[in-house]
Amino acid sequence: GYFVVGTSNRWVPQAMYHEGAGMYSCSVRLGENRWEDFQILLDGDKARCLHPAFPKAYKGAAVSGPDFGVLGLNWRISGSETQKCISDAPEEEAAASAEPELGFRIVPAGAPDAGISGDEYRILFQVAGKYRTVTWERIGGGDGSAPEGEYFVTASWNGWDFDRMSRESDGTWLLEVHVLYGSGQFQIVRNADWNQVIRPTAPAADASMSGYGPDDCLSARGCAWLLDADVGDVVRISFHRHAEQSIVSWNKVRHEPLSEAQLDASRRTRFAVVGSWTGWMEQKLLLSDSSATAQESSVQYFFLKIGPEGQESFQFLRDCDWTQVVHPSVPVHGLGVPHFAMLSPACDAMGLVWIIGQEDGAAPGAIFQVMVHEDCGRIVKVAWARAEPSSEQQVLGR
Repeated sequence: GYFVVGTSNRWVPQAMYHEGAGMYSCSVRLGENRWEDFQILLDGDKARCLHPAFPKAYKGAAVSGPDFGVLGLNWRISGSETQKCISDAPEEEAAASAEPELGFRIVPAGAPDAGISGDEYRILFQVAGKYRTVTWERIGGGDGSAPEGEYFVTASWNGWDFDRMSRESDGTWLLEVHVLYGSGQFQIVRNADWNQVIRPTAPAADASMSGYGPDDCLSARGCAWLLDADVGDVVRISFHRHAEQSIVSWNKVRHEPLSEAQLDASRRTRFAVVGSWTGWMEQKLLLSDSSATAQESSVQYFFLKIGPEGQESFQFLRDCDWTQVVHPSVPVHGLGVPHFAMLSPACDAMGLVWIIGQEDGAAPGAIFQVMVHEDCGRIVKVAWARAEPSSEQQVLGR
């Protein structure tokens, strides 16, 4: 059978109803975003994903797959009206120029699927031999109410992971942060979903800048609020979403000195890994040997499951910063390739990756432990070997 996964069901497979003659359907409700993204899985299997070839795809967009679905390649049901630019000037003048004084105006273009939060839509998937089509239609009106999402802080200090905020009775979401690393940057994420990032429209923004989104993590990269604080400060972050506006603020509530263990951790250089298994869109903080002090050489590591192509590639981010990419001096296809690690901006690191593949005996489903040797804040060696991690240890991969 076929299953829908998306923002409406938190990417948990939802079975589609077989209506006969190759037609499958399922219903979704618009949430508070007034849009919902989705993909379709064969038999609920993430390895057999049907998806469009580009993000936020319209109804009828060509179906790709089945394969491992790439994060962000989704169809989008949008209840918002589209817009277009028109001119009050004569047609021949409008064609020759786009100057503002000609009286250009932005007007609603209409949308056959326009709706509000709570409206119900039916997704239709038609299979006819090798031909496949995905469409949808609005089937029921709502009253503007919809299940509210949960909100999380993702930040440089937590390795761009998710810390859940708590909801107050007035709809405000709060999180207290004990500052270990000094100033840091953060975004807000709905339902711990990288397709739903709320962020300012500029880097290092202060609280005067409202939130934009939710949007996908790639579009949101580089735009974050800057929390300017001292080590040991406890700062309360506040988030309130009303209609199309998101307000973010923060204030210091107290100071708590760091413990010896926290002080040592705050002095360490942290590294995160980013790789092919997430389409280079998500980073994950490396695990570390807690017995070494910040002044000693140490080994950080992660476990990786090889995907269906039989290989995976990766780079590292210094202090979880997308602009500080640690990469090999040449593409490394296997452990025997001579190289050294370099630190570069992201734009200079394209194609310079470590690759675990055929040269290392990799095969789909195989698990490797990657060891990252660090000395005085620099990566000096990267190595890997087959591994059998315990059930408690996190394994990255598809």
